Amino acid sequence: MKEKRYQRRTKKVHSKYKRKQAVVIFGANWCPDCRILAGTLKLPS
Repeated sequence: MKEKRYQRRTKKVHSKYKRKQAVVIFGANWCPDCRILAGTLKLPS
């Protein structure tokens, strides 16, 4: 299976009702900064 060149991660939050902010992260497999950010955002098991 080919790995997607671009990845898009979105978290949909109904901020109008929950009064929370949504974070949308765009990244690419070839981008070193995106890889570091992806590792930082992973939750521990």
